[in-house]
Amino acid sequence: MNYERRSNSASAPLGDCPDRVYTIAALFHDDLKQYDDRKQSRAAPLRLIPFCLMMLLGFAAVGLAPPVTKPPVAPTQIVPPDGGSSESAAAEQRQALGWERSWVDALRRGLTAARRESEATRAEALASQVRAKGEHDQAERERAASEQSFLALHKDIDDIDALKTGSAHGENLPREPAAARQELAATRRVIENASAPSRAVADPMNQPQPALEAQRQKADGLPRDLAQPRLSAEAVARDTAERSLAEARQTLEEERRKVGLLERDIAGARQSIERLEASAKLAATTRAGAIQGRQLAEVAARQAGEALAQERERANALASDLETARREGDAATAFNEAAEQERKKAIDLARDLASARKDIEALKRWAERCTSHIENAAKALPTDRASAHAPRRRSLNRGQQEVGNAGVPKSRVVRLTTITLPDALLPTRPPAEGFSQ
Repeated sequence: MNYERRSNSASAPLGDCPDRVYTIAALFHDDLKQYDDRKQSRAAPLRLIPFCLMMLLGFAAVGLAPPVTKPPVAPTQIVPPDGGSSESAAAEQRQALGWERSWVDALRRGLTAARRESEATRAEALASQVRAKGEHDQAERERAASEQSFLALHKDIDDIDALKTGSAHGENLPREPAAARQELAATRRVIENASAPSRAVADPMNQPQPALEAQRQKADGLPRDLAQPRLSAEAVARDTAERSLAEARQTLEEERRKVGLLERDIAGARQSIERLEASAKLAATTRAGAIQGRQLAEVAARQAGEALAQERERANALASDLETARREGDAATAFNEAAEQERKKAIDLARDLASARKDIEALKRWAERCTSHIENAAKALPTDRASAHAPRRRSLNRGQQEVGNAGVPKSRVVRLTTITLPDALLPTRPPAEGFSQ
């Protein structure tokens, strides 16, 4: 039977007492084998009586020893059994530290990229503002030019309307009708000057009849004579007026043609103005759309920044929660492992304790048989032989006691803890060989 294995498994909670008990039992078993093999004499068991008594007293002392109290160990205070576990824990810590450093570097890179993107967005926004301002100035200049051209066209239209109403027609007519009128007035003045002597001649009614008749005939002929230049003057004036009217009509047709051309030019100008106004409206709409797009881009960039900040905070919170959960999981795993080890140790101790109890019971029975056998053998011996051998027995007892005291080290006082186990955990192996006799 491997006593060293059992002593090593039971030495942790019970101290050195089980080791010494099993060592004494092994020595006792070896001595019994030696004495059985050699078969020296019938007095050999007598020398083992003090040794058996010492073992019984030792077992009683071990049973009455108080249990060893140890300070409670915290659940997370786990001492690694060897240096490998500490090295693995240090490696895990270094790995976790490296992961955290890489995560921090990744966060720094993300922050730098976000800053670069924000700077690029800001520069693009500034460029958009500059372009929008230039487009606004260009639209203002185009609007001012279109307004000037529109005013000039309106002035031309007013001039054309004035030409249509004839307000400037009298000023633009040629001077031939006026000259004709002047000539007609001069002719009238000449006729009036010529008729003045005839009226002077007709006034004296007391003139003689023939002279009066002659004067009357002369007066009747004078209108005919005077009518001839008047008719010629009227014909000249009529011809001049017709020529002037034809020229005026021709001028009017020319002016009408010019007015038509101007109307076409005005229509084209109006169309150009409408196109310019449409382009100005389109430019204003485009500029408003650009401004609105820039505002939307700024709002989107601000919202993206806020969302990025929230995601960073959430990532930090999740990282801290994950680290806390990982630590709690490691602590729980370590605690479960420690509890499992303690449970296994308790089961092994319970089994070893049950086996030791059975071995002790077997030793007690065997010691009782040996004692009864020795007592019977002592009663059978003669009294004188017993008295003769008494000094020698006492000396032998003293020597064996000294040898036993010198060979067996004193055990320190250790208190045992009684553990009550269920029936399913009790050991079922038979007692040790040699103790069942």
